[in-house]
Amino acid sequence: MFASKDIPLVHFGDINIGRYYYRLKPETNHIYSWVLNNYWVTNFKASQQGELRWSYSITSSADPSDMFATRFGKGERVPLLSRIMMPSTGAESTELVSRSLIDIAVPNLLLVNTTPSMDGKGIILHLREVEGGHAILDTRRLQEETGASSVEEVSVLEEQLSLLTAPLLIEHFETRFIKLNFEP
Repeated sequence: MFASKDIPLVHFGDINIGRYYYRLKPETNHIYSWVLNNYWVTNFKASQQGELRWSYSITSSADPSDMFATRFGKGERVPLLSRIMMPSTGAESTELVSRSLIDIAVPNLLLVNTTPSMDGKGIILHLREVEGGHAILDTRRLQEETGASSVEEVSVLEEQLSLLTAPLLIEHFETRFIKLNFEP
């Protein structure tokens, strides 16, 4: 798997100077990166001055699934933020614990984004099925684990579509928006 949040153009196998292959079958395992390029006809100069930084992420896995590649690329490109919560000074345990506040627990369902709702009373989850199969989201478990007062499906504009009280079926490559309400 290869990902870069900085470099928009790479070639696999050999440098490509104008050929387009619908199905690329590289003859070598070389990766050529166009850190700066004038390959495209744009309004950018062919040279730039100053300090430049860029990064690459390369990994391998025994898991050849699209889901693994999608999670790796998404995690490298737009990682979810985390927060360290210091233990209390009381007599409580100081054991380190790592936990997710939102555990989707469906292997082919990607949490694309989370944002506060426009009304300030909840969180919007942007979910996408990424392997071409069915995904079933257990909305009751999600509600119990997060402490939400209710779970509803909303449109991209946060208009309520339905109140969710049963598992939600998400079809092949479908995108859904779920609102977790935290009203008293």
